[in-house]
Amino acid sequence: MTCNCPVKTQEHTSDGQCIEKPKLHMKSSIITILILASGLALSGQNLSYRAGKCNTKSDFCPKIALFHQTSYNFGGLGINSVNADIILLCNRNYMASLRAGINYFSFPQAHSAGAPLEFNFMIGRGAWLFEAGLGADYLYFYKAYPKFEGVVHTNFSYLAITGMIGVRYERVNGLFFRAGYNPHYTVVGFENAEPLIKHPFVHMAAIGIGYTFNN
Repeated sequence: MTCNCPVKTQEHTSDGQCIEKPKLHMKSSIITILILASGLALSGQNLSYRAGKCNTKSDFCPKIALFHQTSYNFGGLGINSVNADIILLCNRNYMASLRAGINYFSFPQAHSAGAPLEFNFMIGRGAWLFEAGLGADYLYFYKAYPKFEGVVHTNFSYLAITGMIGVRYERVNGLFFRAGYNPHYTVVGFENAEPLIKHPFVHMAAIGIGYTFNN
């Protein structure tokens, strides 16, 4: 039988001796964690990669990106282009841009040249952004590859409404990267392009790599 320890802050050991209980700081630790978490949450509302007050432009907003893009439907049509992407709107939460370019090389069945035009809207506070876009792509097919001469049509115009859903990495004076789903809906030229594409709605994937400038 053991006696009660005379002090409430003491407890028995296995051999019946009284020792000091370890001091618990759980309550104060929880309060400290909550204060730190609240501080981080509040600071997260006030900081972003594109620094500045809400709805205001800052020096950290990119101005223009130059990049190469390849769109391919894993079948009869692939399109290469060189592009300029100009930022129209920029704040801490989103950006909007206009892309214009030159289609200089198509593959694997026919040569073409043309021009894409696209409006893009990006959401995100960091360098990684969710991107959605809508535009148009004009191509003029002028020559078939030797293997496909007499199989595909040439000397005709092709116009498609295009979309873009994907991700973008963009920061000032640094790497530009975009990748996503880039569907084309043919509005002009499907009857001549039919050997290249099987349906007016063409599923395509796109990837672009370049460089972003701040002026």
